[in-house]
Amino acid sequence: MRDFLKNHLKEFGYDRDDADFLLESYDRVAADPEALDKFKAARAIYDENFKCDYDRLVALAREAGQKVGLRDYTSDLLVLLTLLPRAREYYRAFGIGEDVYFDSFSDLRFKNVECRLIKGFPGTFVFSWEILFFKLVLFSMGRLQFELVPFGSCYSKDGKTLRPRSNVLNTHIPRTGTKLVPAECDAAFSKALEFFRADLSGDPAAICSSWLLFPQNREFLKPGSNLINFMDRFDILSWHYSPNYDSIWRLFDTDEKNPDRLPADTSFRRAYIDYFKKGGRFGSAKGVFFF
Repeated sequence: MRDFLKNHLKEFGYDRDDADFLLESYDRVAADPEALDKFKAARAIYDENFKCDYDRLVALAREAGQKVGLRDYTSDLLVLLTLLPRAREYYRAFGIGEDVYFDSFSDLRFKNVECRLIKGFPGTFVFSWEILFFKLVLFSMGRLQFELVPFGSCYSKDGKTLRPRSNVLNTHIPRTGTKLVPAECDAAFSKALEFFRADLSGDPAAICSSWLLFPQNREFLKPGSNLINFMDRFDILSWHYSPNYDSIWRLFDTDEKNPDRLPADTSFRRAYIDYFKKGGRFGSAKGVFFF
């Protein structure tokens, strides 16, 4: 398993220090027979069925990590990494391509970066999100991520209609460290449409719920920018303010909520800080478009 982890961390482009940290963390587990047995027991749960008891799986991993002094978020990521050989087998069994496997499980690296920036050490603080890839529910298609969900209400435009039980593509925008290039988004939507086509409803559509669609963003963004281009794809169905700025870390990579202490290293961040100081509030919106 250590050789697999070493090769995976290199193949998927983990920061060298993070890779060394995660390998050293695995070595600590492997050197303790009781901790290693718990890790193996967690893996065995997933080996048997990808629709498994993930609560039990992560509990075993955390018990193992605590035994050797690992933080829970590090144990969470570490056990997910050890599940990847079996996950690849599941993907292949369902005819899911290697490109989708690679894109999907690159999210583990993205979330590791977020954990390091926000919590101060490698790991993942969104285990419940990451297991969606292991459950074969959520998939990455290049720059974006998608899952099938019922639309939940009624909506019509240009002769096309969605009803509450209509299956649509729920779109997610991972933090990749790259720009939201329109051509890459076009390619992702096209690939997702083909991938999910058999399970979509008659008038295929995509939805997105994100702070990136928050209408107030238009106050700070230049016309024609990548983010404006992405927002313009969608008809906004609703928007709301986020209570207690609970999602502000998505923009600033910190749990800090005091505007005077937020990082101001980009024009967008500086604009948001100025907006906050003038009494503005953080929020998100939900949008939809028909293909």
